[in-house]
Amino acid sequence: MKRSVSIGLLGFLCACEHIHPELTALTSQIKTLQAKQQQQDEDILRVEQNMALRACGQVLKDMLDRIRMECHSGAASTPSSNLGPTQSVLGALPRPAPAVAAASDSGPACTSAETVAAVAYAKRELGKSSVGETIYAAFGQRVVMYIDEGHRVLSPSRTNELKSLVDPDALLHTTRFLIVTSPRPGEAEAKRRLELVREIMLRFGVRSDRIDPPSGWQFDLQIPRARLRGPERPEPPEPEKPDRAVWVFRTDC
Repeated sequence: MKRSVSIGLLGFLCACEHIHPELTALTSQIKTLQAKQQQQDEDILRVEQNMALRACGQVLKDMLDRIRMECHSGAASTPSSNLGPTQSVLGALPRPAPAVAAASDSGPACTSAETVAAVAYAKRELGKSSVGETIYAAFGQRVVMYIDEGHRVLSPSRTNELKSLVDPDALLHTTRFLIVTSPRPGEAEAKRRLELVREIMLRFGVRSDRIDPPSGWQFDLQIPRARLRGPERPEPPEPEKPDRAVWVFRTDC
């Protein structure tokens, strides 16, 4: 019996001597592939960052960076408002898991008062009187929704447009979304609109860190109706009120 065990152990050790070099070679190949993958990821990120700079331009990119910095600084202090009536804007969408629901708490409102310096800088550098029209022209991938006071209902077409815009499978590493609405008729109502749209985006699978600033931006873009594309104008039953518009821009920078 002892002799059989010894022979078996000897056979196992002999087999290991043959397997060991193969395992070493395989481990080396895996490490090489991982290094190549890391380099490819870094190259892709570098290309995307260059594309973003070209798409946005240095001035707009600097302005967005300043806005994000100011909005993250905690300077804004408007309390979060109630989201209003219980009528659902999401139709047949599944209810969020508790973690997603918690992620929809975007913090204090970010208003034009916190971002006035960033906007003034952009106006001066661009030589433009309207930063809103510049943002509109620069970021062609966008969706607008008109949400009246207290309302939580989007039309199916607006919902589908938003879902297509934020499709997680079509995003770059650098992709960020800027949600903007006018502070009229009041900051609490503007905050409610921003939170509502942010909640929908989260339910569509958007990572919360891609919405930046996280609370959205209360700023009057002042885009003339004549500049709007046909589908971007209010459609029944949306209100014919430009200051109820909530814009979602894909910035990629």
